[in-house]
Amino acid sequence: MLLGLSGGAAALLCAALLTPSLSSTASDAPSGPDGSRVQLARLIPPDDAVAQGVPFPLSGRVSTVRVRRAVELQRKVRPGEWRPVGTTTTDRRGRFTFESVQLFTSSRLRGRLPANAGLPESTTRSLFIRVRAQRGTLTRMPAVSQQGPTPQSPRNDTVVSARFDPALPGRPVLLERRDASGQWVRHATQIEDAAGFAVFNVPPAATYRATAQSYNGAGPVRTNTASAVTRSVIFEDTFDGPTLDPRWQDFILGRGFPGSGRTCALTHPSAHSVGGGVLHLGIGYDPTMAGQECVYTTPEGSKSSPYLYQSQLATYPRFRFTYGLAAARIKFARAPGRHSAFWLQVGGTVAGDPTTGTEIDAVEFFGDDGSKFDRIGAFLHYYATDGSIVTHGGLMPGAPNLKPPGDTWWDSFHVFSVAWTPTEYVFRVDGREFYRETRAISRTPQWVTLSAISSDYELEKVTPQNIDEETEVDWVRVWSL
Repeated sequence: MLLGLSGGAAALLCAALLTPSLSSTASDAPSGPDGSRVQLARLIPPDDAVAQGVPFPLSGRVSTVRVRRAVELQRKVRPGEWRPVGTTTTDRRGRFTFESVQLFTSSRLRGRLPANAGLPESTTRSLFIRVRAQRGTLTRMPAVSQQGPTPQSPRNDTVVSARFDPALPGRPVLLERRDASGQWVRHATQIEDAAGFAVFNVPPAATYRATAQSYNGAGPVRTNTASAVTRSVIFEDTFDGPTLDPRWQDFILGRGFPGSGRTCALTHPSAHSVGGGVLHLGIGYDPTMAGQECVYTTPEGSKSSPYLYQSQLATYPRFRFTYGLAAARIKFARAPGRHSAFWLQVGGTVAGDPTTGTEIDAVEFFGDDGSKFDRIGAFLHYYATDGSIVTHGGLMPGAPNLKPPGDTWWDSFHVFSVAWTPTEYVFRVDGREFYRETRAISRTPQWVTLSAISSDYELEKVTPQNIDEETEVDWVRVWSL
């Protein structure tokens, strides 16, 4: 049922108590057949912001149970006058939900329970719902959107990314281009995804705007204009040759390296290879330590594992940069027991001063552990003056909405990127922003790193059946600001 109320856009729905209105008090509230009082419990706000015209659920509860009661939702239209806008029924536990409340202006609502089964009429305390207009923003960037199952050459066009808040998945989004006469002409149409994005690959040197079309009662929303511009590529590797480009070096880490947390895994060239137009990053058993067990310590006590090789490649010392946009097209290994990453690193930092270098993890994937939890993350790390590690960022709870329905991080390549400026970091996947941070800005040249490593906390998940799974990197690019 679609309830055509009035409202303004994303609603700030405060949790509110609904109590018997009029002259009813706790002592004289009507009683049910079982002697319980008729009183509505806390109103349940929607999980996400509610926008102008976007349907949302509105729920409540009556303390009388085992009696199904009609509940009427009313909107105040003027002092002393309430207009019914929808009805529903409580379940046998006293719960009720108006499934599709739709607001176009800020509104005051209340619930009304008609007299029923010997119970007198009761109304609830009114609830004011404030709404705001939806917002749309359009951002231009280099070609950092290229999802798909097979290796591809890097694109040389530009991406414009339209984001609408809050999201209305399924809504058509029209992208328009301004022509030489200054008129806006249709360029392309896409469907708004679950995260509120519509991302377009477009020719450079043009100006665009996007409009989310009227949909399911919501009115159109237009973005700002954005000009597609070309930035200079200052580093690129497409891994098309038979061997690894000499700008990459094995960056030795693990097995005795203080603080590495990798007691049993050592970086080794045999754990990675180039072929089929991609870089293969993996882990493997160390043949020089065959038959020997590595003992490591966990919070649960001492454990053991075979000795392993792992992959970690860096452009140090041949390529470093300060500020720019770094991107890599990656298909991750699915298996747990290792985590793969694309990140920017630096050496010789000063503890307590992130400007001298902050580890910038554009993306880390910790494997599919069979749960519904999506283990994609982005992080910033630097040392505090006391030697502890300060961390910003984390795992991305909204990661499933950043890829097409049914897609995975291991069946398709996705472009992960970080824009590093003097004032902020912006992390994206396929042109969809998922994290922005203004703290811990490094102002020091840093190098690009690609890795597939197994830390002590992951070793138990490494098995002979999954040890051969590899992460594939199709290409890496860095653009200047």
